Amino acid sequence: MTSQPLSCHRYFANLGVADSTGRSPYRAIDLMIFITLCVPIAHADTWLEIEAFARARRDWLARFCRLPLGDDGQPITPSHDTLERLFKRLDPHAFGRCFGRWTAALAEGLGLKQVAIDGKTLRGSAQPAKGIRPLHVVSAWATANHLSLAQVAVEQKSNEITAIPELLRLLDLKGALVSSDAMGCQKAIAGQIRDLKLWPGLATVGLGVYEREINGVLSTEYHYFISSRKGQAEDFAQALRGHWGVENNCHWQLDIALGEDDNQVANRNSAQNLSVVRRLALSLIKQTPAKSSIKTKRYKASVDSSFLEKVLLAGQTG
Repeated sequence: MTSQPLSCHRYFANLGVADSTGRSPYRAIDLMIFITLCVPIAHADTWLEIEAFARARRDWLARFCRLPLGDDGQPITPSHDTLERLFKRLDPHAFGRCFGRWTAALAEGLGLKQVAIDGKTLRGSAQPAKGIRPLHVVSAWATANHLSLAQVAVEQKSNEITAIPELLRLLDLKGALVSSDAMGCQKAIAGQIRDLKLWPGLATVGLGVYEREINGVLSTEYHYFISSRKGQAEDFAQALRGHWGVENNCHWQLDIALGEDDNQVANRNSAQNLSVVRRLALSLIKQTPAKSSIKTKRYKASVDSSFLEKVLLAGQTG
């Protein structure tokens, strides 16, 4: 018995990796979108946990996934080895473009006000003995919508300055306020956003004053900023607060609620692809209008298939 596929299928169907697992009878779209996307929502993080989740929910998964049948006529779910092979062979650039198309469709009905560009290091992906540094990704975060829009990885011998232009090419930013920290404050990057030359269009030079008190000790920091927009002080204060919300509302929750920093997957393709999946999962959890924490929603999804389905339906785009 199968039900109508979720709309997210259409954004990933052209990846062209259905046979990338070699001897696997599974469709890549099923492995990625349903099984691997469901598990970070439902509190599973390792390949073995993903396999266990799929086996326990096989009848529910069969409503959406085209799973092969065993000799007893029952659906067979993939092993952890099959899932791991797929994510090693899956092109993260192609997967990232599909991710961007889906989240763009989600954002279309919400309206983008501010998009924060910021980087994050996946610390568990390092292999010091082999001289491999942890993977670093740069992503775009819709601050008001709590939605990851796209991400790209920073190459081993590069930095965010080269990755940000690639990220911007994945986004439709018309009408949005785009914010970045000092690393992204480059003429070429500003020109890509505004079609400028050597800072023409620069309308504002400002100063943000930050005060923090801890145990009675007050500290003050001064951050300068530039903008192509004119506005009142309160407008820029809101934009500055909105930009740094990416740390608390996205990066912190990826680490604390979804265990990203603790994930030990070191293969570059796998680490980058799983990072995309976690951002998709976090975005869907946040779009689900239940008044509870991310941790509580994940637990509820792990024990209640109907709630898990409700979270996935948060990504329906018509």
